[in-house]
Amino acid sequence: AENIKGSTGKKLLEGREDALLSRRLALLDVSVEHGLELEDLAFERPEQEILNLLFRDMEFFSLLKSTGESQVSQSTKESLTILASEAELPKELLNQDLVVSIVGKAIGHRFESSGVALLRCVDNQVLYVPITSESLGKLRAFWMDYSGELIVHDPRDFFRWCQHHDFKAPERVFGTRTSSYLLDPGKGMPHDLPKLAKIHLHRVLKSETDLLGKGRSKKSWAELEEIELAEYGAHLAKACCELHQTFLPELEEAELLELAANEVELAKVLAKMERIGIEVDGDGLEKLSVEFRAKLEGLRKAIYVLAGREFNVGSPKQLATVLFEELELPVIKKTKTGFSTNAEVLEKLAKDHEICEILLKYRKFEKLVSTYVDVLLREIDAEDGRVHCQLSQTASTTGRLITSEPDLQRTPVRTEEGRRIRRLFRAKPGHQLLVADWSQVELRIMAHLSKDPVLLDAFSKGADIHKRTASELFEKTEAEVTKEERDTAKTVNFATIYGQGASALAQNLGIKKKEAAQIIDRYFEVYSGVREWIDQTMESAQVLGSVETIAGRTRFIPELFSKNFAVRQAGERMAVNTPVQGSAADICKKVMLDIDKALQARENLDSKMLLQIHDELVFECPDSELEDMKTLVTEHMENAWELDVPLLVSVGTGANWEEAK
Repeated sequence: AENIKGSTGKKLLEGREDALLSRRLALLDVSVEHGLELEDLAFERPEQEILNLLFRDMEFFSLLKSTGESQVSQSTKESLTILASEAELPKELLNQDLVVSIVGKAIGHRFESSGVALLRCVDNQVLYVPITSESLGKLRAFWMDYSGELIVHDPRDFFRWCQHHDFKAPERVFGTRTSSYLLDPGKGMPHDLPKLAKIHLHRVLKSETDLLGKGRSKKSWAELEEIELAEYGAHLAKACCELHQTFLPELEEAELLELAANEVELAKVLAKMERIGIEVDGDGLEKLSVEFRAKLEGLRKAIYVLAGREFNVGSPKQLATVLFEELELPVIKKTKTGFSTNAEVLEKLAKDHEICEILLKYRKFEKLVSTYVDVLLREIDAEDGRVHCQLSQTASTTGRLITSEPDLQRTPVRTEEGRRIRRLFRAKPGHQLLVADWSQVELRIMAHLSKDPVLLDAFSKGADIHKRTASELFEKTEAEVTKEERDTAKTVNFATIYGQGASALAQNLGIKKKEAAQIIDRYFEVYSGVREWIDQTMESAQVLGSVETIAGRTRFIPELFSKNFAVRQAGERMAVNTPVQGSAADICKKVMLDIDKALQARENLDSKMLLQIHDELVFECPDSELEDMKTLVTEHMENAWELDVPLLVSVGTGANWEEAK
């Protein structure tokens, strides 16, 4: 303390005794006699079954875990019959309600299935049908004449399986996964069978890991005994049956039966789209991968030169050391672990420091290679040269469809490199891609919901809504509005939909929070109907704990009642965003169903629906059908829902996705 000058040194000297006392109080007394050996403190894993009993008693159902032992009950084993491969399916099953559980694994859009468990709803008896070439033929004939209601967990998976084996899917199908999603999209996400069994049935299902094992001792489906497969399928079917009994009265009470049926029909459409896929130029992707990697290597070397040494560019810690300790760049933001090197920080520093500008380019190309190019190369099907992404109905709480394996919704569009990737998605010979895109559908839904007179007038007259907003915000005529001002207005328009406040808007526009707050205030002066609708929606959500879309889908928002301010704010944004984005999803789903029916009705048309990406639908059409398809798609998309403003669609065609877009 004597060597430290000023008030700090004085305080240290004056507080010497307190500091030493604090140090003594903080020290552990290692001389205390406790009579323990280190071995006595070794972790002993609790018995999972006993722990599960406690969790059930305390209603901690999400914490239930498999014991690793057989979860198939004795009653399930007793009610199980294995059908000999040459035997016929009993005729009395043709008009009975059945639960179907497919035992096996989906590999991409194809299936490696070992058998099918059929549970009779009347008495919980299970018939297991091993999959052979002979039994497949008999199953195919059985479904042709089947007239009962079929209960499955995931209807999309079931329809994919039917398509894979060239089965005619039964007319009446009930999905427990899609039903759970409709009743409460946020509860049990992503609504897989084991999770729903925990939440609603309060038990743990036997998992694939329990069945097959793991590591080196993991078995294939083909190595399992038939009785193991049958028992596994039977207990899954019983869980699905019980969920059906739970969900059906809840759907009736919530008046959601029609929506539930529509979701099942949509699952059939999605299964078809997944099976068709979209063609990708693999050779072009390989060349792009080589080119982008070479670009990455050049950027990495340039970074080393400016840094004065080599280091791991992908390590935030090493990068922070180089930038802020060795090169002594100004610190913009600190985190708990040190100096931040995120995109926002690098963008601010890039104006004055070349190394940061190059780092941003490096990260862009690294993401293009790892997230898009390499993923697409892995996902191209060797048999047909097409990518078959999955389209999930139950992975987004707003109702939006989500693509995965690969996620084509994230394919970049704004950069030249991103556009080059999109050019590699192409139509097969003699065909073109047709891309139909709604114009500002979410803003039009906002106009419809809020009844704001200014928004209604702008859309009814076909005005450029972003230019109209800019003219109001900056008090200019539309002719005087600059591109930058229109871009600002566009950001503000969409910020309203997403419930953003001044802080988020300031960050997006790169302006001060006070200025952003003034823009928001001015926006709501102009669009007072929007302000009123937001207030009413928020008030209703805080009373009911939920919001609705135009189709009547409900989203519960428990975050609105959180004691945590940040979580509560997020809930408020959800309350504003869901009726808009969820209604856009409702409209898109309806259009997909309508277009699919129209294509089936027009036997002369061979066009196929391939993808749903945000607000656009992608089709593959024979050259001779382009004009017919433009008319058909436009009519269905523009007349999808009766709104107070017109829905407008732009349609483009081309040999590849970028050209059609």
